[in-house]
Amino acid sequence: VQEKDYTPDIRLTFPSGKVRFIETKGNGFAFDATEQRKLLDVKRQWPDLDIRITFYKDGKVGNRRKDGSFKTQLEWGKDHGFICSVGVIPDDWFIE
Repeated sequence: VQEKDYTPDIRLTFPSGKVRFIETKGNGFAFDATEQRKLLDVKRQWPDLDIRITFYKDGKVGNRRKDGSFKTQLEWGKDHGFICSVGVIPDDWFIE
């Protein structure tokens, strides 16, 4: 794991002191292996952070699977333990 400084796109601090981070990501081309690795490194370095990801659209990531399909950004996020959405930041993310 590479140590990383982490500056989220959105930082929410609730009255209780709990903090939630929201990342906003573009299409599959912008969410490349380097960007994915950064998020995984941050998650490994600080496993207790509440980091959520909103993708602009559910683009393809990674290499083609044996069946010819690609993993989607949403699948990638969920596979790695992130709470994710596509298109909009859900209202309930702004509630503790």
